[in-house]
Amino acid sequence: MNKLSYTIKIENKFIVFIILCIVLLYPSFFYNALIYLPQLFLGMMSLYALLKVPLIKPVRTVLFFAIYMILMSFIFSLLNNNGGLVTIAISSLRLFYPFIGLIIGGWFSKKISLKSFLYLCIFFLVLEFIIGYLQINNTSFRIWSYNLYRPGESAERYLSKFIYSTGKRVIGTIGNPNVFGLIIILLNTVILIMTNMIQQIRKRKVISVLSILMSTFIIINTQSRTGILLLVLTVAIIIFKSSKKKSINQIMYFILSFLGALLLLLFIQSQISREISFYAMDSRLEIWKTQISSMYELSTYGKFLTSLFGVGFHTTRNLGTFDNQFVKIFVSSGFIGLFIYLKLILDVFKSLIMIKSSNKVGLLGFIIVIVWLLGSLVADYQEIFKLSITTFIIIGYSIYSNYYFQGSLKGHSDRLR
Repeated sequence: MNKLSYTIKIENKFIVFIILCIVLLYPSFFYNALIYLPQLFLGMMSLYALLKVPLIKPVRTVLFFAIYMILMSFIFSLLNNNGGLVTIAISSLRLFYPFIGLIIGGWFSKKISLKSFLYLCIFFLVLEFIIGYLQINNTSFRIWSYNLYRPGESAERYLSKFIYSTGKRVIGTIGNPNVFGLIIILLNTVILIMTNMIQQIRKRKVISVLSILMSTFIIINTQSRTGILLLVLTVAIIIFKSSKKKSINQIMYFILSFLGALLLLLFIQSQISREISFYAMDSRLEIWKTQISSMYELSTYGKFLTSLFGVGFHTTRNLGTFDNQFVKIFVSSGFIGLFIYLKLILDVFKSLIMIKSSNKVGLLGFIIVIVWLLGSLVADYQEIFKLSITTFIIIGYSIYSNYYFQGSLKGHSDRLR
């Protein structure tokens, strides 16, 4: 049984359920201000949560990074004559997604137990599996749901590609097959690790196996190569970390997890129409080179200052897709911004390393951070609302759960047994 166990006097599963529904299920067919309703609601919830949870070090670093990026965006976007104050402010608000997620995750850790959080993740995985299955096998449902979560011309483009094997890509309630794949990996990771909270061994095994099967089905039908590789990696790490302390068992588990990961990868490759290969990175490398070159072309204050401070987040967003969070941060805020971002990552890692190895929330947070960092190599990860909020809610839940359990935060020792 997981040693991280504490009593929450009054659980509030309903409000946590509603918030997760807003994050994961809110449709995208609105064309007016209603499309930003989830961001507004989560922003207000985070302000309320700030009154309930303390600002621990990694969260303060995330907040400092967001504020620094916005200030630099105002200064350098205006210097480069790119947008007015209101436009820059609105486009930069997404920089607060990680902070909002961490604070709400910390608040969740006071409102809902680890076991209840597990069952909520199971519910959403099953729901996404059903939706994904129907999108593949029911034409009417596919058309309706794609227009709900992928409105406009992009929905028509995705639907028209279904006549080709490589175009059959499910989007769930997320709206993008690649992002959908990453969301499923997050849910699957929570389930595989937190099933430890269930005492019945047979029930734990059944839930774990079904979670892997449902996740594999969805990932196959997203045809997301990043999702496939990360699914295999996360499952392998979890299997390996399930080994005993004895070195002989660790060696055996390492071999088994490696072979299992390889077999899973080969199976998935046989089921999709896209080749899983590192050569797919070539096109992204060209994008990164082009965007860095564009940074220096747009700048009006010389290469040295541009390398140090970038051209501002708002200006960078106007350049289009980056498919790499690190490159985008460099173009937005230069080496200084990138250094602060790496410090942010280090602080989050430190907060997770402090968690005892017997505590499953430490492993959960660690693997989610790996998904975040590897996903950031191929996507503008932190700016994708549903993905960013979900990721940092889980990380925040992991970090704050441990802090409360250890009693290292004053005023919360009454939550301990």
